[in-house]
Parts: sequence; C-alpha cells; structure tokens
Amino acid sequence: MLTFYPLARHRRNTPVRAVSALALLLSTYLVSPGLVQLLSPSVLAGQPEYKGRKVAQVMGAAGADWLMREDREKYEQPEKVLDALDIRRGMTIADVGAGNGYFTLRLARRVTSSGKVFAVDIQQPMLELLDERQKREGLTNIELVLGTPVDPKLPPATVDLALLVDVYHEFQRPEEMVTGIRAALKPAGVMVLVEYRGEDASVPIKPEHKMTVAQVLGEIEPMGFRLRKKLDFLPWQHIFIFEKAD
Repeated sequence: MLTFYPLARHRRNTPVRAVSALALLLSTYLVSPGLVQLLSPSVLAGQPEYKGRKVAQVMGAAGADWLMREDREKYEQPEKVLDALDIRRGMTIADVGAGNGYFTLRLARRVTSSGKVFAVDIQQPMLELLDERQKREGLTNIELVLGTPVDPKLPPATVDLALLVDVYHEFQRPEEMVTGIRAALKPAGVMVLVEYRGEDASVPIKPEHKMTVAQVLGEIEPMGFRLRKKLDFLPWQHIFIFEKAD
C-alpha cells in the first residue's frame, strides 16, 4: 500500500493548494511504500517524449517536503557526492533544478563566502522555500534564479560546475536547457548528472525517472559534451561528469 503524505502547511501561514486523489495517484514516481512525489497540476496533462524516452513529470512545490525525507542521505549520500566532485571554496556552482535546496545549501557552505551558488528552478514557490532556508542558516552566497523550461537563465562563461541531481530526465526541452547550461560553463567547466540507474530493475523508481548509461550518453554527447568520468559508488544512482567537447 502506498502512503500519501498529508498536504499540510509547508510555509508558515501559507496553505498548500489541495490536490485531488487522482492527481496524487498520477504523481507517484517512487514504487517503494511511503515515498510519493507530488506534481504541479500544470504538468499532469501529458508526457512529452525525447529520443524515444518519456520525459518525466516535474515535481510541484506541494511535494517539497519529500525532497528532505529522512532516508535520502542514506541512499543519495550527498556529502560523498560533493567530496567526489571536489567542490572547493571559491568555486561558482550552478545547482540546476535546485528545488528547496537539499544540495544548494551544502554547496554554499563548501564554496564559502568566496564562492557562489546559482540555485536554478523553474518554479517560484520552490525558490521561495529555498530562500527561507538560506536565511535561517545565514547564507549569503546563493543567488536564486527563476529559469524557464527552455532556458536556465545563467550568465555566460561563469560556472565551474553545473550539478543536475535527478533533474535532467524531467527537462521538457532537453536540448535548449543543456545548450543554456553549456553556455554558462567556463572553458574548463563541467556538467554533472546524477540519475537513477535505468539498467537496474531493483531500484524502486518508475522507469521514466530512471536513465541508462546508453540513454545519457546518447543524449548528452551530441549536445557538445564528452564523458570525463562515471562514478557508481551510490546504491541507486549513476554520476556522470561531462566536459565540453572541442
């Protein structure tokens, strides 16, 4: 049986819009009990395809609490991921699909006040939740960026590393978004994708929220990238580190 989290208040004095039972059922993206993703009602109408792959639906702000679930650290090991990516003070990082800041705040602490994190999301309510969190922690090196489904709205040639955690498969217009991210990278900058392993049927995620190695390489490399390294120390996810191709 699936357990649905109650739609309580995610922000003080700000009620979350009620979501119908049907929308909740449609929004389930984890197949393991107790873990449910809530989607923005605007994306429930249909799923586009890209190169034969169903583009996954985007999480709405009503599901933001799920991004902070207790077992996420166990399975996604964020600190180990950032260690492996060698995130250092003074770097400029773009957290694309930042949501309410699960990785953003960790990145901001690592790059310190001498660095900067662009927190990109296409949903203003997500950025508002992130803004509340950064203020509570007293962080001042995060710039909130409201992107669009076709443009991350990042300044050109400014980013050392663009981090996309479980988000690329949700891009409605992958080529436009990746083109924008590529333009934002410095000449030696890298783009990192973290994606659930599509080859592994034991990973309890619906297929449209997983990607195989072949899918990722087949989509990203033609967009002007080459794979520098692939890391597979996480229980459920691949980590792809891409650099610009000549």
